[in-house]
Amino acid sequence: MAENISFDAIESLFFQKMINDISDLDLSFKFATTMRRQINAKYKVCCEELKKKLAQTCQMIAISLDDWSSKNSVSIIAVIGHWLTENFEYKKHVLEFIEIEESHTDENMAEIVVNLLEKLAISIKLITITGDNAGNNDTLADEILHDLQEIYSSFLESIV
Repeated sequence: MAENISFDAIESLFFQKMINDISDLDLSFKFATTMRRQINAKYKVCCEELKKKLAQTCQMIAISLDDWSSKNSVSIIAVIGHWLTENFEYKKHVLEFIEIEESHTDENMAEIVVNLLEKLAISIKLITITGDNAGNNDTLADEILHDLQEIYSSFLESIV
């Protein structure tokens, strides 16, 4: 958030008065926990809608990655999906935008990407990964490949 202000700010009486003083604006909640709950619920709905959209329109997907650290030293990774529909209509969507909570290593970033691919049921559809000219692009791609090979080799062993 801008200025590093937490959701708890909405519980401030000053903030609530300021919002109430704006005509035609209604703050439908007054507690940070309610706000967090509503955001999490909306996020889950959006994820399910994206998963359905990908299942219906995406046969193969390319992803582009970017990672950086914010001014307040928070490491973040963004993953964008790019695909063509069966009618050759270009689609792109932000698939993930998340804090890298542990150290900024290829293994940790690969784990985030692989978990995302699995959550959205698109790991089998992945065709390319594009990074941001970072020196670790090759090792990150190798780590993702290794993780996916582990997942699918155990899957194949279980059905044989």
